[in-house]
Amino acid sequence: MKTARLTSVLLLVLSPCVAVTGCVISKSSDNGFGGGPGAGGSASGGQAAGGNTAAGSSSGGSSSGGGSAGTGAVTSVGGSGGGAQFQACGAELPRLEAGGDVFDCGGSGEILEDKGRPDNRVNFVILGDGYTADLLDTLFMEHVKNLLYNTEQGYLTELGEPYRRYWSYINICALKVPSNDACVDDADTGQLCDTAFNGRGDDTSRLGIVNNSLVHSAVAALMPSNIDVDWEAVTLNAGPDNWWASGGEVMVWSGGYSPQKHASSQGIHEGGHTFHGLADEYAYFNPNADCTKAVEPNVTTDPSGAKWSEWIDFDQTPGTGTQGVYEGGRYCTQGIYRPSTNSQMNQLPDYFNMPSQQKMIHDLYAIVRPIDAHTPNDTTLVDPGVLQVRLVDASVLKVEWLVDGESLTEDGGECFDLALLPSGEHSVVARAYDDTPWVRDSRDDLEQSVTWTVSIP
Repeated sequence: MKTARLTSVLLLVLSPCVAVTGCVISKSSDNGFGGGPGAGGSASGGQAAGGNTAAGSSSGGSSSGGGSAGTGAVTSVGGSGGGAQFQACGAELPRLEAGGDVFDCGGSGEILEDKGRPDNRVNFVILGDGYTADLLDTLFMEHVKNLLYNTEQGYLTELGEPYRRYWSYINICALKVPSNDACVDDADTGQLCDTAFNGRGDDTSRLGIVNNSLVHSAVAALMPSNIDVDWEAVTLNAGPDNWWASGGEVMVWSGGYSPQKHASSQGIHEGGHTFHGLADEYAYFNPNADCTKAVEPNVTTDPSGAKWSEWIDFDQTPGTGTQGVYEGGRYCTQGIYRPSTNSQMNQLPDYFNMPSQQKMIHDLYAIVRPIDAHTPNDTTLVDPGVLQVRLVDASVLKVEWLVDGESLTEDGGECFDLALLPSGEHSVVARAYDDTPWVRDSRDDLEQSVTWTVSIP
């Protein structure tokens, strides 16, 4: 079971217009859109209306990457004539098995991303409403894959950061649930459709919603019982001109909106609400908004911006520019402040600003711990030869190895060769950590340590 889980955040929100084998080593001595669909309407029922798109956005964004695994070299530290010596594990040493259950989407699902043990990944399930049985393998899957993989504005583009960097932290299923009609209800025209989740929308508010209880019930019935589902989303089979979406308990987007790149960006924006509790940063659409309250991490009533003080004056380039305190946000023109002039939570498509990215990364680490598996440490190990950890992603995470309290290397990879360790009993610690520059507040949840007691003859 996971030690921590995200809970869905119900917001009144409106949507805006490698395998590693080498490692550490041992010790020898004592020692970083113009015009879209029209605006109008206000949100109701704790859901969110779809928002504006913007044409001609620039590309670019935060780079991904992270720590690298150790190589087979022998190095030493501490200057000439002394210090600790390190020798990498041999390249022939197989990577430690991850253990745990195998990710499974059940008989009605299709695996889109299997990144590892489901008890240590975000498990993201996507369904569709208004897709008849003959459309589930075609149109429904096209809309889902466009959300994830659109090459201009999808999750794996620079605009999708931090998801691109942390893609190995997320398992994804598409659950195929048929509707009787290939449409959803349209409040503007009076069109009524018989669908699995009672999806509906209108062009005035741009609100697209489903029956959340029906969605939850379908997921519970169709997903294997050993898979804890963390995120749920539904694509509406609405028309290409229907910008209907919401970010309440369930992320809802219009998968068939045209152009398709904006459908992808719309879905990512709504996920910012549903999965991360982010507020809309634009200053219109809801005349009934409470402009005295801003509890979300990316808005504040404090003109000093103390909520994200660690990011003030940081230049997110490419990205949303100088992070600061800009008046207008959460449907209010005055009294509410946002961290950047524009962002993915304002007029999309754009980047998530740094306070938002920071919150998103913490949310991932609330579910995913850095280490999938490690050499057992419940008893003293007698001359084990090597100690290993298996990281969730060795391109994101580094491992610091310590012996008897002394740090031998801050980036030693997944394996520690004990061959040069002197005789006696020793405490060995592997500290796996993420050194991303995208987090500037507490980093405690970005690391995990394992301690062994070893006895060397």
